[in-house]
Amino acid sequence: GIDDDAAARLAALVDGVHDATSLLGDDAKDRWLTALARLAERPSLPPLLAGRLTRILHDSGLLDALDIELRLGRALTPGITPSAGAAYVEGFFDGGALLLVHDEGLLRVIDAWLAAIPPETFTEVLPLLRRTFGAFSGPEKRAIGHRAAGLTGPTRRAPVAEELDEDRAERVLPVLAELLGVGA
Repeated sequence: GIDDDAAARLAALVDGVHDATSLLGDDAKDRWLTALARLAERPSLPPLLAGRLTRILHDSGLLDALDIELRLGRALTPGITPSAGAAYVEGFFDGGALLLVHDEGLLRVIDAWLAAIPPETFTEVLPLLRRTFGAFSGPEKRAIGHRAAGLTGPTRRAPVAEELDEDRAERVLPVLAELLGVGA
């Protein structure tokens, strides 16, 4: 296997080659996409690179929304470490956040994964998440926040407290400030 830095460099190289294939004929581009599809299936592929390849395949029309939801769901299952899941998300959303704005199923997968990260692990993956989501434009962030706030269904239901637990709310503020990149 390769480390995270090498995976990031390799993902950048893959992006460069992918961009260059747009100048080639359809046969060469098809061979390139076939190679990426085979590579994306390898279980030993670093999560960042797997996420990036999945996004390229989607943007090229080889994977539909259901395929993406299934692949992202597998990459973010409880058996996968949160740091590996965050790396996959980083690779996948390096191509932009518009999918999260327009695909509620994908947003639900991300929402459920974030909600399932244990608090002690969440602080470990927070820098990766900030780097990923921090790269989104302001309008993308607002649109995602608006869509996420409107999610309904079992993944968003939480028990309603009779009254505000101020001690519990206070404990959230430092993590929320760090996530938003503001002083506490």
